[in-house]
Amino acid sequence: MVKMLDDVGPHSGGKRDRSFRQGDPQGTISEDLAFLRAVAEQGRKSARLYGGHFTLWGVLTSLAYINQYVAETRDPPTYGAIGIGYLAMGVVGWGGSYVLGRSMSARSGAQSLTTRVFSTIFVAAGLVLSFFAVCALVSPTIPEGVIVIVAAQMLGLCFVASGLLAQMRWAVFIGVAWLAASVGFTALVRSPNLYPAAALAWLLLAAGPGVALSLARRREASFALSTGTEE
Repeated sequence: MVKMLDDVGPHSGGKRDRSFRQGDPQGTISEDLAFLRAVAEQGRKSARLYGGHFTLWGVLTSLAYINQYVAETRDPPTYGAIGIGYLAMGVVGWGGSYVLGRSMSARSGAQSLTTRVFSTIFVAAGLVLSFFAVCALVSPTIPEGVIVIVAAQMLGLCFVASGLLAQMRWAVFIGVAWLAASVGFTALVRSPNLYPAAALAWLLLAAGPGVALSLARRREASFALSTGTEE
């Protein structure tokens, strides 16, 4: 932990505190607290870098769910359009995330410890959900609508974990909202009305925070530029 503190601490300068080298327990506690504060501060800054990703996936997933609702409720149903909609969502979503990731890598804080942790959490969740979505589309043994519930639960856990790591109460609140939504989705799992409800959730709990984070990042950049303090 002390080595990590050297990397992220605001005043470490690459040197360890003398009290730690002498085995002073108080020095160790102080360094650990400084590390936790640095991680939390990095987390708040890192979250703003992901506004574009949240907005992109929130909008795309909402459109895919609306597409599925329309396809299933038409007379006759056009089930082929469902697979096309999810395929388009995956291609545009992962392609857009790649482009956003490339542009994000040059920004301040993009290579920090907390940013890498956030990236690992959400990318891993995205890969698992993508795999499960493919399985749900091709396998008749998976009940229709289960992927909607699993996605909500995974997003809830990701937001809660990120919020606790970076001490961001708003992220924990959104995570809890996602977990609560997953309970509501369970009651609609075999109803076409599940998809409009899920689309609304993705707009409010993914795209909405994404827009807010992007605006916060823009305001931060504008303030830094006006005061000459950009990194």
